[in-house]
Amino acid sequence: MQNPDPTVRGVVLIRIQTLDGLYKGVFAGDYGVGPVVDADTIHGVHTKLCGEVPLPLARPAPGTGLGAGWTSWRVRQGVDSRWQCVGVQIDSAAGTEVIVAAK
Repeated sequence: MQNPDPTVRGVVLIRIQTLDGLYKGVFAGDYGVGPVVDADTIHGVHTKLCGEVPLPLARPAPGTGLGAGWTSWRVRQGVDSRWQCVGVQIDSAAGTEVIVAAK
């Protein structure tokens, strides 16, 4: 995940869900939070899958190699492979953005 705009402050909260409501996106790794949706084995490690991921803009990941004010976080995300149309909701103090993708 990448900071969408260097002027954004605070925490950015990301959620994913199919638009028909059948499948909720999941996040694995250090940044996944919220209710545990499921679990999986990733690279031999039992990993919890959470329904949302907050990205702390005040604590960017080190050494991202991006331009000044930009950062990225290593976050594994996924949604059931049967998805047809998915929405990615991005919430910040400045507002909400929704990105829609279809197969």
